[in-house]
Amino acid sequence: MSFNTTSILFIILMIIIFLIIGYKYGKLADKKGYIEGLKIGLSLILILLFINLIFYKSNFSIERIIYYLTLILSSILGSMIGINRQKK
Repeated sequence: MSFNTTSILFIILMIIIFLIIGYKYGKLADKKGYIEGLKIGLSLILILLFINLIFYKSNFSIERIIYYLTLILSSILGSMIGINRQKK
């Protein structure tokens, strides 16, 4: 596989992972699933940023910011879906 294919698959995999994590946290929340998704998404992004800055010493770029925002939005969406799928 080429580098572009691998990077696209990695991005899709990360979006799915954040969606699933947001869904799980949304099912545990009482109300306002978007805030729970935002909290978990931001905490995971901070961990990723910390790892990237320490080990890879990567700089910020607009692509990286869009990538992180997409991950946060996927965790928010997953949490909103999770809170609506709760058994009442």
